[in-house]
Amino acid sequence: MQESTKSRLTVFSRLWAIPMVLCVLLCVAAVIAGMNGRTHWMGLSVLGTVLMVLILLAQLVAAVVIRRWWCLAGSILGLAVSVFVILSSIVAMAAGQYPSPLAHDSNEVDSLVTLSDDTVSFSLADEQMSCNIVALEPYTEVGQAVGEWLSKHLGNKYTGDMTDMQALVGFYGRNLVDSLHGIYAEGVPDYAELSYDAYMENVFETDKVVTYSLTITIDFGGAHPSTQEWGATFCKDDGSLLTWDIVRSDCQPRLQDLLREMLKGYFNVKNDSELMEYLQGVEDLANIPLPVNPPYMTVEGFTLIYQQYEIAAYAMGMPGDVIAYDRLEPWLTERAKGLIPEDYSFPVAFQGKSPSISDFLMAIANMEDPGELLIYMKEQWKEYRQGHPYKGQYTVDVSHGYLRYDHEVLNDGKRTGTTEFCCWTCDDGRHCLVAMASNFYDEGVAIDNQFSGISFFLYNKETRRMMLLPSHYFFVREPAINSLVSYTLPVTGKDIIATANDPEKGECKFVYVWNGQRFNLGEE
Repeated sequence: MQESTKSRLTVFSRLWAIPMVLCVLLCVAAVIAGMNGRTHWMGLSVLGTVLMVLILLAQLVAAVVIRRWWCLAGSILGLAVSVFVILSSIVAMAAGQYPSPLAHDSNEVDSLVTLSDDTVSFSLADEQMSCNIVALEPYTEVGQAVGEWLSKHLGNKYTGDMTDMQALVGFYGRNLVDSLHGIYAEGVPDYAELSYDAYMENVFETDKVVTYSLTITIDFGGAHPSTQEWGATFCKDDGSLLTWDIVRSDCQPRLQDLLREMLKGYFNVKNDSELMEYLQGVEDLANIPLPVNPPYMTVEGFTLIYQQYEIAAYAMGMPGDVIAYDRLEPWLTERAKGLIPEDYSFPVAFQGKSPSISDFLMAIANMEDPGELLIYMKEQWKEYRQGHPYKGQYTVDVSHGYLRYDHEVLNDGKRTGTTEFCCWTCDDGRHCLVAMASNFYDEGVAIDNQFSGISFFLYNKETRRMMLLPSHYFFVREPAINSLVSYTLPVTGKDIIATANDPEKGECKFVYVWNGQRFNLGEE
């Protein structure tokens, strides 16, 4: 070999550290570009890395040719380091296809737990996920049992004081945020919006019991979100939770007949063979599994509900129904019978197939102790129906289930008032919702009046009776705003508009959107 050629190869083989360092830098650049979605820069970095590896291979060949063993050792070392860095970079880029989880320290998460009146809330959202938990501070007598029940359905990992609702909600807030970020880091489709929402409500209460519901909606990036609806009734005297033990042991077999009847009604089928087509995991209709969620008390009776996938396919929803108290009462233990509330429903008189909005007005005005406003409206209604002069103005739209009474003008024409009624059929086909809203104004500005506000009545088509229910039963709560709220009922449609004049924000409008059984609050 000529001396000049050998000399050049010697110099070339000694420069192995240069391509090795460049190879490392280019690999790091490729990883950074890949994690930030810069595909073009990543491609150039990968191409440069390949060229540097080829140069290292050429240096290795040169060192072998000139037999400079220390150059050979250096080239092998450089090549080994470069290959190691490349393999590590490939792993890093695979893990870096999605942005790394956002870090939220524990102090920041704890600060997101808020207490307003009796409501404890946790809320956190970023570009990767959202997590919301809304819980209620329970009565002291049932605090331990309610905390255990809530913790069980949120993950059953909390081991602290079950009566400390703020600590419990904060713990699951941190835990769920970490879980959602972990799922995001593992890789989810671009369209996925990871979320966890848990809302606790007081749906029924007497002097003996209180019933809470918990609705959990989860979206972990799968084909569809999942929803769980849990309910639990707690006895105020000892904090105990009602279970299936409220049914006497000798009456347990009768539950099978009740479940078959309930499921046939839910799926709208007539016989056992048709029912079996809808059920999953049930081999014998004489042994239908009881719902995992025990029966819980509501206004009209005991509610039975199966969760999604518990007994039927996802598309079938959550099979269940409300079983009237008088239907279950003969099967109950003596203690459970003593918890059944008094019947505060009242009859609705009507002619024809179903009551009209006018029939609902008269039924409400005739109930026990309806109040001065309804008594006055009843008097004017009689005069209106008989064609006599009356005070105020009635507007009735029977076809749309809407009725409005404009009160007579008071205070030199400055003070006015309206009372509206509307009704529609619930999605279960067995109930009608009747809403009543009264608003009073002074020169067009809403004022606080003893009769102002909104009320709801639920009419049962089977019993032909209706009852007054608290607004939160239908998830209607006043918006968190520093102003008097007035409500406008729909002439058509099923959404209720709430209007407020906030000193800071000006006029704000909120809409309560009917979902078939209750309302969801949104902002216009």
